[in-house]
Order: sequence, then C-alpha cells, then structure tokens
Amino acid sequence: MDKYGKIDILVNGAGAINDPVHLHKMPDAEIDRLLDVNLYGVLRPTKAVLAKMSEARSGSIVNIGSISSERAIPRVHLAVYSAAKAAVSMFTKAVAVEYARRNIRCNCVNPGIINSGMIKPYLEDPNARRVLEDRLPLNRVGEPEDVANAVLFLASDEASWITGVVLNVDGGKTASEG
Repeated sequence: MDKYGKIDILVNGAGAINDPVHLHKMPDAEIDRLLDVNLYGVLRPTKAVLAKMSEARSGSIVNIGSISSERAIPRVHLAVYSAAKAAVSMFTKAVAVEYARRNIRCNCVNPGIINSGMIKPYLEDPNARRVLEDRLPLNRVGEPEDVANAVLFLASDEASWITGVVLNVDGGKTASEG
C-alpha cells in the first residue's frame, strides 16, 4: 500500500497441510492448526484487502483450493483438509456475490495431482507415478505452471466477466469421476 497506493490482486495460496492421522485420533489442537492454515489462511488475507479494494472499486482475488473439496479420496485421511478446502470454495462464491457490485472478482483454482512437495515421494517411484497418471484423463501429473497459468488468467483483465468460479485444474480427474 505504501509503495503503490492500492491492491489490484490477491492470490491466497495458503495451505497444503494434510491431516497427519485419522480424524478420531487427531487432537483438537491439530484440527485447529489445519483449519488455521487451510481456511483462515485464505479468509484473513481476503478480509485484510477488501476495504482497500472496495474503496478503489476494483480488485481480483484468486483462492487456491483443492479437488479434495469436491470428492473424498479413498485410503487417505483428509477429513479436516477436505472440509477446509470445501469451505474455501463456498467462501469464494460468497465473497464474489457480496463484492461484485464493487467490481471485485473472487475465484478459486482447485488443483488436482500436481508435481509438488505433497506427492513428490509417489512421483519418484516409477510404478506409483504410472498408477497416478493412469487415473488421469490427460495421462500426466500436473505441473505447478498449470496451476499458475489458471491463476494468472483468473487474475487478469481477460477474466473480467468471471467471478464466483471454482476452476478444477486436474487433468480431467473430477470430470471423469462424475
């Protein structure tokens, strides 16, 4: 604010902290930590910029969610993570509707299986990687640039008529599962 006088774009890339254990074994403090990073790490920065964006009557907010917000993943304990990311999707839509008349857009990108720290151990094993890729219609694991390109588009003027959208960047994974 001191340097530019306004905030044009906010990208909330908070969280990618998975549940360390099954929900029934998770201490309340761990649940709070997961929600703090994965949900409040999106909510609080958004709250912090909305007054200035409202004053300028302009802004674009892009939240990073997860396809885990739309589907349960077998054999993985993600109950709290998935709940937090589902809340991010609905928060995105609520902010989009509430602030649209102030020309503030809010959208969300839901990455699927991305070549990042969360799944690197699986990708290093050629057999595990093949299993992951075989489950994706585009037959490859996504790259961080795939997510970045979606964020760049949604933050840009080219997306000026788009708000309240949750865009799955998942190689067709959610579409193929109905």
